[in-house]
Amino acid sequence: MREPEIQKTIIPVDLNDKALKIISYAFIISKDILCNHTIFHCLEDDTTKEEAGELLKEMLVTVLERVPQLPQTTIKIHVVKGNFIEELTRLEEQEKFNTLAIGTGSKAEDWEMGDTTRKIVMSIPVRIIAVPPQAEMVFPGSLGVLVETIEESYSGVFDIFMQFVAYYNLFLSFVVFAKDKQKLEEERALIEGFKDFFSDTISFSFILEEEQTVLNFLKYADELGCDGTVIAWDEGTTAYKLARDTGRVFCNPLKPILYLNRSELKGIPEHLFFADEIAE
Repeated sequence: MREPEIQKTIIPVDLNDKALKIISYAFIISKDILCNHTIFHCLEDDTTKEEAGELLKEMLVTVLERVPQLPQTTIKIHVVKGNFIEELTRLEEQEKFNTLAIGTGSKAEDWEMGDTTRKIVMSIPVRIIAVPPQAEMVFPGSLGVLVETIEESYSGVFDIFMQFVAYYNLFLSFVVFAKDKQKLEEERALIEGFKDFFSDTISFSFILEEEQTVLNFLKYADELGCDGTVIAWDEGTTAYKLARDTGRVFCNPLKPILYLNRSELKGIPEHLFFADEIAE
């Protein structure tokens, strides 16, 4: 599914080698979409705007050598001085970006985001791509999708996902957490009713009597061999509520995560991804 309108992407980076990976992955993931990319840096030391701008231009030259086949697009550099979160929030409110691409801020072995990245994920209400330090620089071939619950009358929902799968040639693994055996069987029965919508590129996994947390989901999706994961993410989701209440945002140290805001799920019933209460 090609998106007809030009998308606006902001990529906050530091002036280090991790920036190359974040910018590269943002370009790779948007390879079929017309984008206006903004590389954002907030000065935190004695580096001048001019010096930071030159360093970022050098990074872009390196990135474009690695990812040369971009569609028609614009790339600009935005350097400011001040509080990182405040300046990023101000620019997002002004420009209304569609997507924000960030590094997880974690070490190679960590399953939890760094403090700055956690604040961004919790406060910026847009589609977010979180890129870990060890992410492979390739377009993902399979994605794990965290689902709150399954409901009836989902033919339109699965038709949307099948179009997405067909266009990008992806494998999707939907992961559903069931509190007990009765709930598990109910969910499985509902899915059985939609089997005509599925090809061998879509699968469902039901996790019985396991607490629904992002960490459990990420590790299970990792066991499935998914190249990345998709999590619906705003104040209505179990995942967001648990992060808000615990102050912890989890990540996969090797694979990217796509956080979808409610506005990104147009045409999809909210209760597929959004629960009324936190799962007990």
